[in-house]
This record gives sequence, structure tokens and C-alpha cells, in this order.
Amino acid sequence: MNFYKKIVNVLLELNKSNPKHNLGKHIATSVDSSTTTSDLWGMSDEELYNSLRNYQLSMEMDVHHDEESEIDKIVRDGLRLGQILESEDEYYEEY
Repeated sequence: MNFYKKIVNVLLELNKSNPKHNLGKHIATSVDSSTTTSDLWGMSDEELYNSLRNYQLSMEMDVHHDEESEIDKIVRDGLRLGQILESEDEYYEEY
């Protein structure tokens, strides 16, 4: 199988596993993280395939979060930090 077909297969797999990301995002992100080159025009099919494949592997290792992200929880808890600390102080004052 030539690299052109391998690229198409990787893009199809990425679309299936990450349907919310568009094609441009997958390509741009894979090329940005490429250590070989960031010049898409000058990339060979093999270089583009390797960049996409490395990106795909990193996406597979990424932890998928529910609708509410961990960052949202941290921010919300940070906004309530005063209340949390006060309730802990009250708990320790009782003992």
C-alpha cells in the first residue's frame, strides 16, 4: 500500500474515533507537532503519513473526558475554595 492510501486510511480512522474534529484540525495539529518539518507543501507523502500516524497514536493515548472537563471542575472548585476551607475549619474546631 502506498503512503497516499495510508494517509487516507489514517484520516478515516481519525474521523471515526474523533468525529468532532474536522479534517483541517487533524492535519494542522499533526504537522505542527512534527519534528521533521512544518512546511506542508514540501512534505513527502511518507513524512505526512508519519506525522499523522504519530498524531493518531497520541490521540489514542489521550484520556477522553465526559461533558464536564476536569479543568471546568478545577475552576469551579477554585471559585468555591473559601467555602471549602471554612467548612474544614469548622470541622476541625469541633474536635
